[in-house]
Amino acid sequence: MTFNDIKIIFKNDSCSNCNTCTSVCPVMNTHLSLQSINHTMCIHCGNCISACDRNVKNYLDDTQQFFEMLENGEQVSVIVSPDFYAKFGDKASNILGYLRKKGVYKIYDAGTGAMISLWATIKYLSDNLDNPDKAFLSQNCSALINLLERYYPEFIKYIIPVYSPMVCAGIYANHYLNDKSALAFLSSCISKKDEINILGNSDIKALNVTFNRLSEYIDEDISDYHSESDLTGDGFGNLFPFAGTFKDAVSMFFPKYESVYSYDSIDNDTISMLKDILSDKDKESPLFIELTNCTSGCVAGPGNCPEHKSLDFNSLFAAVSDNSPTQFITSEIPEANFHKLYKMFEHINYNDFIRSFEYRLHEQFEIPRSTSEDIFIAMHKNTPEKRTINCGACGCKSCNDMVVAIAHGFNKMENCIHYMQDEFHIRFHTDLLTNIPNAEGFYIYAAEKIAANPDATYAIAVAGINELNVINELYGFKVGDLIIKKLANMYSSFAGRHKGVAGRLAGGEFLLCFEYSDDIIKSIHKIASFDCKEFGVAFPATARIGIYIDEDHSKSINSMVSLAQLTKDKLDETSTYSYLIFDEEINKKIALEAFVTAQMYSALANKEFVPYFQPQYNHKTHKMVGAEVLCRWFQDDDKMVSPGIFIPIFEKSGFVKQLDKYMWEKAFETIRHWIDSNKPYVPISVNISRVSIIEEDFVETIANIQKKYQIPTDSIHFEITESAYARKPHIIIDRINKIREMGFKIAMDDFGSGYSSLNTLKDVPIDILKLDMGFLRGDNVDKGESIIRHVVSMAKELGLSIVTEGVEKLEQADFLKHVGCSIVQGFYYARPMPINHFEELCYTSI
Repeated sequence: MTFNDIKIIFKNDSCSNCNTCTSVCPVMNTHLSLQSINHTMCIHCGNCISACDRNVKNYLDDTQQFFEMLENGEQVSVIVSPDFYAKFGDKASNILGYLRKKGVYKIYDAGTGAMISLWATIKYLSDNLDNPDKAFLSQNCSALINLLERYYPEFIKYIIPVYSPMVCAGIYANHYLNDKSALAFLSSCISKKDEINILGNSDIKALNVTFNRLSEYIDEDISDYHSESDLTGDGFGNLFPFAGTFKDAVSMFFPKYESVYSYDSIDNDTISMLKDILSDKDKESPLFIELTNCTSGCVAGPGNCPEHKSLDFNSLFAAVSDNSPTQFITSEIPEANFHKLYKMFEHINYNDFIRSFEYRLHEQFEIPRSTSEDIFIAMHKNTPEKRTINCGACGCKSCNDMVVAIAHGFNKMENCIHYMQDEFHIRFHTDLLTNIPNAEGFYIYAAEKIAANPDATYAIAVAGINELNVINELYGFKVGDLIIKKLANMYSSFAGRHKGVAGRLAGGEFLLCFEYSDDIIKSIHKIASFDCKEFGVAFPATARIGIYIDEDHSKSINSMVSLAQLTKDKLDETSTYSYLIFDEEINKKIALEAFVTAQMYSALANKEFVPYFQPQYNHKTHKMVGAEVLCRWFQDDDKMVSPGIFIPIFEKSGFVKQLDKYMWEKAFETIRHWIDSNKPYVPISVNISRVSIIEEDFVETIANIQKKYQIPTDSIHFEITESAYARKPHIIIDRINKIREMGFKIAMDDFGSGYSSLNTLKDVPIDILKLDMGFLRGDNVDKGESIIRHVVSMAKELGLSIVTEGVEKLEQADFLKHVGCSIVQGFYYARPMPINHFEELCYTSI
């Protein structure tokens, strides 16, 4: 994997464009205005992450892959940065124990690698003391290496060719401890991922795991786990994550007059200093310069846990220093320390820890004139005047330079204030797909039209396309977009002919403003259906249109659009093309819906929803054999809200899911009470709305309620409506099967109330069929009776129990008994009743 393939740092949509990231970034044009990070420029230093206090930056490491490999039984060892122990304190050994439990093979402290890296660095410097072109820059900071390789290749040959401490530890484990595991490098550095990828050339699979991500993956109490490292090094190496300590270590092995320096930030001043060193041919270069990107050194890396970012690093250094005994003494002569160091590593090969660096400068190329022209046009610079503004606000000296920078990816159009002004105007007022006004533009232009014609009466309409989703699914979004464009032209022409304007609200919804007259309203049907054959669509696109007539000029365009939208929504969903004009009746319905919606949550909290029971009787024996639980809403003043009012509103808002759960809980609780009190009872059935049954947690909710109350499963049935099956049938069937596997019976409610499908009986796994008495209403009773006979016969052959609801007359009950359906529910026997009346009835009717 090359550097350009690695995208580590990301910006999310919450960026406020405060430019903090730009101010701390060592590379210009990496962070562009309100845009994602330019990955071809980013050196992965993480300065932007550390500086941003809005949490709009994120980064990628290999922690997820690390745990997945452990989960899959792959052998993985861990290289631990020394500051891990300092930051996590007593918890460090618990974390290591947790990793052991997860399957980590070996744990190695990077302190050993730190001493190897120091030894290799000292060896390189001592071997090249007389070489005027010797390297003198430290190699431990991956972000620094990325910066020099990408943007300052003249410095590459001056980087000491030795691996960093953690990588040296990994090579040592692989080559000398014969650990062929994948290696996970645990530190606070996010750019370490760039360096460890190089190990792939040595067939060492390497993973970068940061402190922050590791903490996020520990999802249990780890206080009982404990482990130590399998390999620890000289305590002196534990100090190297702190800025300046590697430089101090190097100085212990050379005479005091040798020049050794340390810088803990990468900025223009540091780069200028390095350039001055290279340009002064008469002055001898320093022996060693330690460069790190993070202030305070690697210990302050951007991959820290949030709570670690506020640590006192001076106190932390003192604590680590006090607990890091070493055999190297500052006061000793350099030769003595030099001998000790060489003795420590006389068994290893220096060349194993030597690395190379790459020339990865981003090359510049001439851009074709056609490309330059395309960029100018895209920036709305279509005149010579616009192309020669040369204001410099974009950071370029001229508009032409800006185009060149954009072509190379070093700048973006959004940094041009003149482009943004033009683009803002276009985007804010125009729908880019259809080139007609968008909602904001429509509000402005419609208000202007009405204001310009004060004596005219205008209408505001919302047109919603019915079949757009079907067209997109069957023919693709490209065809859908073509139809939207065609409809936009049609609506725009209609509105224009009638002194108005059209706009696009969103998706397949359009806005119209036009002068009102009865004749114009009658012509609305001409734009409510559109032939799509030219696009290969076999059926027309139709619309439902809600209209508000502005008779008194008392409302804003926004308010009129809202009322037209609500009026459109009152049209039946099965309507093809039709329109509806807002009137007082619709206004009352809207007000009622708003009232119910405002009251429903408090009603649930105040237990205003009450279970009512409607008995089911065997007409042969006249005994009660069951009951259906129905919901009734009684407000504080005991006024009842009709289910015909609140149920459709609850279904539309989704609140019915919460009501369902409440009623299920009440039903199970009631049966549990009857059993515990030795009261007589019959099986009861509860309803499942079509909204609830498609919820992900539906089955789990039923299982949890059953676990809580432990009632016999044959004491409760669940009812679903036939219409619920029409939505996502495979999901419905799967969930019904799971409920049946628990032991519950399923009833299909309202069979015959709509457009009943025999496929429903064939496909849906039910136990009980609830017939609706709609078959016996109206003028064709004889045909209805014939249908019922055959449905009952068919249901019996399918092994289904049958209940008929809505039975109001004796002759209806007798007929049903005669055709083989004796279980009836309806006003003939009993109306829905509160629980106390129902319990009394159970004593006498079971």
